Amino acid sequence: MTSSPAPPPTPRCGEAERLAALAACGILDTAPEPEFDDLARLAAGICEAPVALVSLIDAERQWFKSAVGLGVRQTPLDTSICAHAIHHEAPFVVPDTLRDPRFAGMAVVVGPPRLRFYAGVPLRDAAGVAIGMLCVLDREPRPQGLTSWQVFALTVLARQVMSLIGMRRAVTAADAGLAESEARYRALYRRTPTPLHSLDPQGRLLAVSDRWLELLGYGEEEVIGRPLTDFLDESARRDFPGTWARMRREGMLRGHPACFLRRSGERLEALVWARAETDAEGRFRHSVGCLVDVTGQRELEEALRQSQKLEALGQLSAGVAHDFANVLQATMGGLAAAEARLHQPDRARQILRMTRDAVERGISLARRMLSFARKEATAPEAVEVAAVLDGLRELLGRVAGPGVRVVVEAPAALPAVSADRSQLDLVLLNLAINARDAMPRGGTLCVSACCVPPEEEAREPGLRAPHLRLAITDNGVGMPPEVLARAGEPFFTTKSRGQGTGLGLSMARGFCEQVGGALRIDSRVGEGTTVALLLPCAAAD
Repeated sequence: MTSSPAPPPTPRCGEAERLAALAACGILDTAPEPEFDDLARLAAGICEAPVALVSLIDAERQWFKSAVGLGVRQTPLDTSICAHAIHHEAPFVVPDTLRDPRFAGMAVVVGPPRLRFYAGVPLRDAAGVAIGMLCVLDREPRPQGLTSWQVFALTVLARQVMSLIGMRRAVTAADAGLAESEARYRALYRRTPTPLHSLDPQGRLLAVSDRWLELLGYGEEEVIGRPLTDFLDESARRDFPGTWARMRREGMLRGHPACFLRRSGERLEALVWARAETDAEGRFRHSVGCLVDVTGQRELEEALRQSQKLEALGQLSAGVAHDFANVLQATMGGLAAAEARLHQPDRARQILRMTRDAVERGISLARRMLSFARKEATAPEAVEVAAVLDGLRELLGRVAGPGVRVVVEAPAALPAVSADRSQLDLVLLNLAINARDAMPRGGTLCVSACCVPPEEEAREPGLRAPHLRLAITDNGVGMPPEVLARAGEPFFTTKSRGQGTGLGLSMARGFCEQVGGALRIDSRVGEGTTVALLLPCAAAD
């Protein structure tokens, strides 16, 4: 196929539109890509030419996405045959550039690289606008031009180049869309009013929200890349490995209590919710978590616990006053008897010993009352339930009163539970007061402890075995279903005004859940009520 005299080129569109179409492809000045080089080499091989170009015609230059056999990335338009060829509809072939007056004086023809033959096909977008050429060149003229097969192959390869540009443009747009989406997500993540954090597989902070930083008092550059444990108190740090492993295993963490340390050194009591993010194969990628600040709630709970203690102390006061009256009467009587028997030393010593025993009973009772009333920081520890019940036996009897028989059933070999001793004392005394009030005509109050059987634990969703059941049972009036359904609600009470706060059962439930346990209530009208604390056994040393 040889060239014939060509009419002056008639552009299909204006130059501004053509340059806009070129810019929209987003390919100018991009790095070399092997896919384009492969198409250029294929064109050179089919056409048996030493040079093949994917040439894009810009406003003042021609730029090569691929330049096989040429060794440059761009040239001025005044040395470009493609700048003329781009305005022709059909494949453009020049058998001998030195004999073509349009190109005979070009530097690339009369000087290096002395290009004497040119054949090119326009690169057109979907709208038919030409943005460049796929061309082959030779340093020897070719009077015969290209065969029809070579022209067909070059035309097909030009379409392949444009398909590749289109796919590249789509991928670039998708990447830009993804980057924009990620930027929006990051902005939303940062600006959310919720304290959020993301952790990598090693538990290090990948990202945090502004609210998280505000809550703990840090700057972003101070926390990213650091382990979350750097911001936990000692107890939460010890707990973290087991909690982290459980979250990764189960995929979710729901309301786990943890104490964080603000930059100021203040404690931040929080509930942590977290979710594990995995890849398509189920491998852990990162976690996304949020904090719920419950510092104020914990302070309120502590105030309510003290209120409950005062209520319980009020219930004990009458019995305690009677006990102290007995102690003082015994002391006074003993001293008077000793004074009357000073002439009988042995008898006087015996009376003084009895008097001392009475005083010690008074001191012991006072110490127990002070220990119960003392405000102490809560801290879960290994608590021996049998020892707790033995220590509370006398106070339980005082709370129950003379018309109620108190029975304690707690084998000495029971495992220890993980709980706060002072809170457990308070819960048991309040439940004992409730049981007493449910037996206005007297009855039996039984406090029992036993290990929860495995088959029963399996029916308790969300509990981590093993557990110990600590139950308070009365044979009083019991509760109808509608009252039982609300029994654990804060401030709900069936007692007369001024006879109770309605916080006993709700605080007992909160105590159990705080240590990883649960509260169960069973009651039948006319038969009585059982309140069971399911408390996790302490880990063996």
